[in-house]
Amino acid sequence: MYAEAGTPAQAKQTSYPAGRDFAFFFEGLAEGRLLVQRCHGCGTLRNPPGPMCGECGSLGWVPVDVQPHGTVFSYTVHRHPPIPPFATPHVVALVDMADGFRLLGPVSGIAPEDMAIGLPVRVEIGRFEHPFPSFRFVEGA
Repeated sequence: MYAEAGTPAQAKQTSYPAGRDFAFFFEGLAEGRLLVQRCHGCGTLRNPPGPMCGECGSLGWVPVDVQPHGTVFSYTVHRHPPIPPFATPHVVALVDMADGFRLLGPVSGIAPEDMAIGLPVRVEIGRFEHPFPSFRFVEGA
C-alpha cells in the first residue's frame, strides 16, 4: 500500500517531495486524510515522519489518522521571494495539533497583521503539483 524503498533516482520520479518515509503522509493527503506515524514500541505520534522513533528507538510504526485541528504555536510572515501558489505576504505557522504533535504549513483565512500565537486553526489539504497540509483560521473556536 505504501511506497517501498527506492534509490534516490527512483525517489525523484514520484510526485511527492520526499522519499519513502514521507510517502504514506502524502498518499494520505491525496485521499483527504491527515496521517502521522504511531510508534509500535511506545505509541508516540511522530511528525515529521522518520525511520526510527526518537523516544524509544523502535523501527516499527503504523500510519494513523489524527484530528485535523490545533492552535498556533509560532508563525512567520513570508514576504519574499514569491513561492507559487502562495500570494505574498502569507503566514506560515507551526501548529500544536490536538493529538500532541506539531505540524508546519501555510495559513489562510486571516490577514498576516491579525495572526497571533494561540489562534485556533483547522487543517485543509492544499494542492499544487502534490497535496500539502495547510491551515485555515477557525473564527469563534
